Amino acid sequence: MLLMTLFVTTCVLIPMGGDPKTLLLSGSGLYLHLLCPVLGTASYLFAESHAGWGVWFLPVAVTLVYGLTMILLNALRVFDGPYPFFRVHNQSIAATALWILVLIGMIGAISALVIVISGVF
Repeated sequence: MLLMTLFVTTCVLIPMGGDPKTLLLSGSGLYLHLLCPVLGTASYLFAESHAGWGVWFLPVAVTLVYGLTMILLNALRVFDGPYPFFRVHNQSIAATALWILVLIGMIGAISALVIVISGVF
């Protein structure tokens, strides 16, 4: 799930106009968007027991629950954001659905990739 944070930052937020220096190299962005995902993944691959295929869906499920909750809260105008793809009043229903599909697909692919790579170590 931490790799998803890095993916969203580098492949979504920065291309949508986010400042790479702010998002990746300074303040909390350095830790939350870069160092924690990289170090967390390295720790899992090289220093921890690996979960295996039985739990590949857990990051998908947690991301889906978080995403749907944030979409609902944005739809109810309780929150605005924190990411552009949650701002349902600024995009069509089709765009929101596409964001959900792409991001859930990505977290599933990342989860599977980490499991495959962890099998090597």
